[in-house]
Amino acid sequence: MTFEEFSSKYKGRLERDKSLAKITSIHLGGSAAWYFDARAVEEISEAVSAAESSGYPVVLIGGGTNTLFSDQGFSGLVIHVMLGGLERLEGGLVRAEAGVPMVTLARFTVNASLTGLEWAGSLPGTVGGAVYGNSGCFGSETRDQLKAVEILRAGERLTLKTEQCSFGYRESIFKRKPVILLRTVLKFKKGSPKELKKISRDIIKLR
Repeated sequence: MTFEEFSSKYKGRLERDKSLAKITSIHLGGSAAWYFDARAVEEISEAVSAAESSGYPVVLIGGGTNTLFSDQGFSGLVIHVMLGGLERLEGGLVRAEAGVPMVTLARFTVNASLTGLEWAGSLPGTVGGAVYGNSGCFGSETRDQLKAVEILRAGERLTLKTEQCSFGYRESIFKRKPVILLRTVLKFKKGSPKELKKISRDIIKLR
């Protein structure tokens, strides 16, 4: 798909000269030549392909936290990952797409009596960002609950197991490889609803 075709298909959602200060938590930065809010995996794939076909550089953002753009802006396409799918699976598993806010995921699991993410009740950013940087606090990290992550690499969708992600302290293979995080499957154990909610509230007060 050419960028012209992409622009025609998503007319009204593909924006020009978008203020980057409005989509980052620190509210700084110039404008993006092009901006697109991707709401489905297929849209991300199309956007990247279209931009590359026209020679536009591409950058993806999630919650816009820990993100600083130059006051001169960005000359390519900024893709805002808005993938918000979140569902409980069998066997203590949860599928969460990359654009789900971590606070939403933490609240979802606590309400489902699933233990493991109580520490993330006030964590800024999205699931994609948390996996990318192996976010954590209070002795826990994102990798502790991660079972698998689906990525887009060179136009191909792949699924990696946790042990393939080279996680370390605030580190992962995704910081060194040009891939796009799409969705995750996380594993949990059952817990006491009352106790989980209390732990979550106490941690939120500390942060």
